Amino acid sequence: MLLARGGSDPLTAVVPVASRRSVVQARQAVAGLRTEPVVARYVVELTRATRRDPDLALGASPRAGLALLALARARAAMAGRGFVTPDDVAQMAPAALAHRLVPAGRHASATQARLACAQVLARLRRDLGRVRRDLAQAVSPRRRRLAVLVPASLLPGSVRSLRL
Repeated sequence: MLLARGGSDPLTAVVPVASRRSVVQARQAVAGLRTEPVVARYVVELTRATRRDPDLALGASPRAGLALLALARARAAMAGRGFVTPDDVAQMAPAALAHRLVPAGRHASATQARLACAQVLARLRRDLGRVRRDLAQAVSPRRRRLAVLVPASLLPGSVRSLRL
């Protein structure tokens, strides 16, 4: 692979799929999605639960919670909604948190350690499921009818067609 390039730079073949302006507009639109206080509370409860769990030596930090909420906002936008739900948070938790957790005890490999963290996170999501359902009911039904704030024209085709 190293020698097959023959001195050429593969980056010269990269073709942009979006302009800088459209990416900035999409990011601003996603950042502006409505997040109810109950959804933020669910993010805090989930990250706090990772810090208190005896099966984890290191849980998710407050910055991890910020990353989780950002991913949940992106998921809501891609689903065509102008607001974030607790289910968006729950669905994005593995992507945002699993690699930030450190399991307690010894593990034979990094793969086993990652698996242990994923299992703890799945258990915590299950344990907090009742809280998530209660919070989801608290999200105003009016919010469910809001249009997405990110026009499809701002997103590259591969993102528009992505299903979560």
